[in-house]
Amino acid sequence: MIRKRLGDALVDSGLITAEQLTEALGKQKELGKRLGKVLEDIGMCTDEQIARALADQLVIPYIELDKQYIPMEILQLIPETIIRNHNLLPVLINGNVLTVAMADPLDAFVVDEIRYQTGLEVEEGIAPESVILNAIRRYFASEDVAQALKTIKSEQTSSTGGQSSSSSFDLMEAGEAGVVNFVSQLILQAINEKASDLHFEPEEDALRVRFRIDGVLSEIVKVPKSNQSEIISRMKIMAEMDISEKRLPQDGRIRVRIGGKNVDLRVSTLPTVWGEKIVLRVLDSSALSLSLKDVGFEEDLQVTFKIAIRQPNGIILLNGPTGSGKTSTLYAALNFIISPKTNISTAEDPVEMQVRGINQVHVKADIGLTFARTLRALMRQDPNVIMVGEIRDSETAQIAVEASMTGHLVLSTLHTNDAPGTIGRLIDLGVEPYLIASTLLAAVAQRLVRKICKNCIQEITATPEQLVDLQIDKFNFAQDPQFFSGKGCGSCNRLGYKGRTAIHEMMTLDDPMRRLIVSKASASEIRRVAIERGMMPLRKCGIVKAAKGITTIEELLRVTSNEEI
Repeated sequence: MIRKRLGDALVDSGLITAEQLTEALGKQKELGKRLGKVLEDIGMCTDEQIARALADQLVIPYIELDKQYIPMEILQLIPETIIRNHNLLPVLINGNVLTVAMADPLDAFVVDEIRYQTGLEVEEGIAPESVILNAIRRYFASEDVAQALKTIKSEQTSSTGGQSSSSSFDLMEAGEAGVVNFVSQLILQAINEKASDLHFEPEEDALRVRFRIDGVLSEIVKVPKSNQSEIISRMKIMAEMDISEKRLPQDGRIRVRIGGKNVDLRVSTLPTVWGEKIVLRVLDSSALSLSLKDVGFEEDLQVTFKIAIRQPNGIILLNGPTGSGKTSTLYAALNFIISPKTNISTAEDPVEMQVRGINQVHVKADIGLTFARTLRALMRQDPNVIMVGEIRDSETAQIAVEASMTGHLVLSTLHTNDAPGTIGRLIDLGVEPYLIASTLLAAVAQRLVRKICKNCIQEITATPEQLVDLQIDKFNFAQDPQFFSGKGCGSCNRLGYKGRTAIHEMMTLDDPMRRLIVSKASASEIRRVAIERGMMPLRKCGIVKAAKGITTIEELLRVTSNEEI
């Protein structure tokens, strides 16, 4: 390969001019950064443009790491220290030739080092630095986690040796004890990456760790099977569980401290054929300060929902699958109506967030403190507003409706696919149609969609197949909506998405709707009339958000179905 300086190669490729190179070199001396990073920072070009230009100039392959899977046996050909220190990844071996994706293929010294370490010939390829860093994160644990994994000791954690007398565990002061430090670093990485869940999954020959970020699971690291028992025991100790009980599921809670800030984790164990699986749910304290706009309500829906939750009595139900953000929306509703003049009480299983100014009860069915029993007790506590975590059975449904008829505003959740489905579900639970018609203020169905990264958003043209899948012709838009996607950048780990928001479908009741319910109309008939009377279907709400550049067509097709139109 002809060795060129990066700046000369970029000028020769036409990506930048000689004058721009001179300007960038001046900035480089001032900032002390690499030239490629300076060019990115001052907006002359992106790391992808630099990589593609160099690939053309140097006649080397441009490697799209985010579109391929690298087997572990190839990844292990180069020491991890070299991979991390020089931002590169081995991607392919063909005979005696190893193809390596590099952020800087002009670094002859590291190429020679790889030849020496592997005994193979090296074919340099190039990929953007941000793509390589994301791939390293995908294939390897974070550096701190990787280091902690190396220091795990084989000593069995005892039931007392790992116990902490503190009510919370300071992750920044976890120390160097192998398992203790490894678990702490994993939790710290999960919180820093804004993961909602951590999965510790026993397999036949390893313990797999995965994070759920923006609703999508990704593998972080695999731990040797020999350390599985120690790691599981450590987390059970932190959650104040019985470490000797491995046959039955258990629930617990961990409070960790990061830089003086407390974060709560809900812990659940499940016995599997290969050992106990543990899932940690990160309880997002930011939900305590969410507004209705923050949870994703479109402006007109927000106005309608506010009118409903201002009512002195009645019942409002949020519907959707597990993990669709229903609890966050309930907290946002409580934030809107909370005041010194209002007595708000909740029955939750478990209490996910502790809110100042609200009376929260942790339902414990194993000791007889069920939702129904808690609700009966709350009604004797002079409440204005009652929030029930979930209506699961007939007794709870009946008491919730009774409460809404006797001067209380009741907020709760149901598991149904859409807003009109609320009617059928309540009837299945034994609530008479005339009671539903007289008490139900609003039913809201909700789903979470990933948001397009603002740093790499680009306008796209929907394909005819996508428009057919969306059934966009059914929504009678005044003009065809434009759509967007995320190209993928360093800010979003090349995913094109960053964060999540909700799409909603809200059904309110007027006289024609009430008459339908009392007459026991079918679910399809109720849905048809609800749409005629102004209900925006979930899919249409999503299309509106997509047209604003908030989410993508792919997300809408992933979380909504044609039946929800």
